[in-house]
Amino acid sequence: MKKTHCLGVLLVLITMQYSIAQTSDTKNWLEIGTGITDGKYQPFWLRSNQYGMVPVRGSYFQTNAGYVQDYKKKGRLKFGYGANVQFLVGTDKSAVQIPELYVKSKLGIFELWAGMRKQTFGLADSTISSGSFVWSGNALPIPKIELSVPNWFYPKKGGFFAFKGNFAHGVFENNRTDAAHVFLHQKSFYGQFGRETSTIKLFAGFNHQVQWGGKLLYADPNNSAGINGQVPTRFKDFLYVVTGINLAAVNDTTQFGKNDAGNRVGNHLGSVDIGAEIDFGSFKVLGYRQSYYEDGSLFWLNNITDGLHGISIQSKKEGTFRKLVLEYFNSTSQGGPIGSDAPFAWQRGLDNYFNNGVYPQGWSYRSRGIGSPFITAINETDLPLTNGGYFDNSRVEAFYIASEWEIKDTKILFKGSLANAVGWYGKEFVPVKKMYSLALFAQKPMKILGYDATVKANIGYDQSEWYKNTLGGNIGISVPLF
Repeated sequence: MKKTHCLGVLLVLITMQYSIAQTSDTKNWLEIGTGITDGKYQPFWLRSNQYGMVPVRGSYFQTNAGYVQDYKKKGRLKFGYGANVQFLVGTDKSAVQIPELYVKSKLGIFELWAGMRKQTFGLADSTISSGSFVWSGNALPIPKIELSVPNWFYPKKGGFFAFKGNFAHGVFENNRTDAAHVFLHQKSFYGQFGRETSTIKLFAGFNHQVQWGGKLLYADPNNSAGINGQVPTRFKDFLYVVTGINLAAVNDTTQFGKNDAGNRVGNHLGSVDIGAEIDFGSFKVLGYRQSYYEDGSLFWLNNITDGLHGISIQSKKEGTFRKLVLEYFNSTSQGGPIGSDAPFAWQRGLDNYFNNGVYPQGWSYRSRGIGSPFITAINETDLPLTNGGYFDNSRVEAFYIASEWEIKDTKILFKGSLANAVGWYGKEFVPVKKMYSLALFAQKPMKILGYDATVKANIGYDQSEWYKNTLGGNIGISVPLF
């Protein structure tokens, strides 16, 4: 497909509805759209952090419908629910996907919900970040049940300290290539220091995720990953998962596979985050850093140079400019070139982010990375293989900028990045493999045949050594269902 075709009108899609009424606590929609590319892959920022709704490869047509019932304002015990179904037909992938399907309830400060729900975790800009290290919105949501304090809560009215957090149990898909019936454990806790009206607020907290349990789908004759093909799923194993207790002192290979017996139960990963926000009246500035961990490297500060560093400037006044985000992402250290055979614990590195010996498909859900999109899987680039893991391109340095504008009733978002793939230790790319990625997103409400509609048009371009240069775009029209 020629690039001139991508720059033209991608497709004009018109749809009619009988009614357009929606209330403040309900939302419903039907969207029809298409995306095209002149290469093998969709442009990086058109497919990244889209909750798995845009395929990695090829052109596509999609339609999705959704309905959300939020909490009613009245009542002590509140209920809500949401559903979103997508029909995707593409040159590389066709599927029926369910990005969201959940029920929720709220009592006081607590929320309990079950199902699939779009979320991100980690201290970062909430709308236009490049994506948190561990949970960026890059993959379809994982089914789980979650108890949380979703909003900042001050234990003392007018106090100086507030907190929020979550505790969740989930399940990975059963069509993985490494194991079936794999569980997810997740928890987070974040504190805010500063009153609601304070000019300066400080933040600190962590998130903790674990893949654990399951039935192995590959041969494990030496019981390295499990016992007779089964990764432990007992209640006491769950307690080991939650607490993160190291089992190396006991090293009981009669109850655990050799990997877990000499380490911890499950694949642990997350981030420790800090940040500060200053309110200047007409705008506010948020600075943040996420420090990564997958084993003990962060404890010994071996991988302290790795992290997501960002600054977000947000306007509080009506006007054209809405927000600017600048970020620096680094995952090139990973604790250094010495692995678990290091003579001293403080020397250990080779973290190999998102990869794992028990779960070779790593930190992925339905073949997409759950964490930062800069760490790519083997099906997302044409880079030479260097570490042999599912996330072969895990040592990356990236610079990112995003800005959000509103011109009359048209919302415009720009994203740009430079990402350098370094290659694995001992197989480094010299020089590094670069990828420049640009994307422009536009959204505008308008009338079509007398009915309210929202038109979205996006275009992206990658000048890349990760794969051939790629130009593509997508367009969609969304209307209320009823």
